[in-house]
Amino acid sequence: TLNLERLSLICPRANRLNLSIGLQCLNQVLPQFDVNLLKDPRIKAAIAINPLTSLVFGPEGMATIKVPTMVIGSSRDLVTPLVPEQMHPFLWLKTPEKYLGVVVPSGHTAADATGGDTNPLPDSIAATISGPAPALAREYIRALSLVFMQTYIGDRPEYRSYLNAAYARSISRAPLELNLIQSLTPTQLEQAYGGSPPIPIFPAPLPSAAAGK
Repeated sequence: TLNLERLSLICPRANRLNLSIGLQCLNQVLPQFDVNLLKDPRIKAAIAINPLTSLVFGPEGMATIKVPTMVIGSSRDLVTPLVPEQMHPFLWLKTPEKYLGVVVPSGHTAADATGGDTNPLPDSIAATISGPAPALAREYIRALSLVFMQTYIGDRPEYRSYLNAAYARSISRAPLELNLIQSLTPTQLEQAYGGSPPIPIFPAPLPSAAAGK
């Protein structure tokens, strides 16, 4: 579900220099419509690659997802940063079948199907945005997509044995590392930070929730 309340609360005072926040706040200019029209019961599983989630869905929206979900992020993503847009939202998911894939040190456009062949940006800027070895990043995404969709859409339970960290490590090769996380707790994330995270893992509750609505 779109988190219109969180958008209306945060966007008026948000730092629009943060590209991911600016993009999400564009939802405020949409005409009013019934957000339930976005629901599609045919969807049985979902893969989101470098998604924007922190405001447009927030913890309230992410918690409503019921289908198996894989979120894939890139450690050097300058457009949709890994920590606030994929890693924290992974913790917000309530569905028991959830996975977080992280490609290190890849960038935002590495997953583009064109591989940057038609990118109008100068090569130096395009390389910064995509990170090293975008073709390899796409190989990782194809591999994860295959085992995930065969497990949950293709009804091939034998593929489930590949949905783990060991498989991700086995196909990793320089210069990119692939990680696949099935479970993560706020405590583990704080330990990885070495202290309090730079931004709260769980943002403050919305006023409607605090009022018990």
